[in-house]
This record gives sequence, C-alpha cells and structure tokens, in this order.
Amino acid sequence: MKTIRTNIKGYDIELEIDSTEDPSTECWVEKEGFTASLTALSHEGVLINSSDSELKVPDSIIHQIEDWAYANGY
Repeated sequence: MKTIRTNIKGYDIELEIDSTEDPSTECWVEKEGFTASLTALSHEGVLINSSDSELKVPDSIIHQIEDWAYANGY
C-alpha cells in the first residue's frame, strides 16, 4: 500500500493506494478534528467531527482536493 499526503488550503489530505490484485484507493480529508472521505465530502460538502457537528467546505476547495487526488491515482 502506498500513502500520499498533502495539505490544501489548511485541509490535510491522505490518499491510500492499494495496487494488489484487487486494486483500491481511499482518500480522507481532515481539518481541526473534522473529517470525511473524499466521496462523502464530494456528495455532502461537509466534514464531520465526533460530536456530529459539520464544517462546510467551499466547492472551490473540494474541486482542488478532487483534482489533486485524481492526479495522484485516486
């Protein structure tokens, strides 16, 4: 498994790429204790913390995160 990390506009991004016989990828976004998978963030537009509070993420930042993830093998 290969893990790639970056920070985009204060959001920590972690992309995991498993290139075994059944390849898969996972991408997680985190900021200040709020987190979500990239899939959930793309659909919902928010990160969630352990209290189920939401942090709205601007569409422009979601698109930057998606662009980075796809460019790196997501």
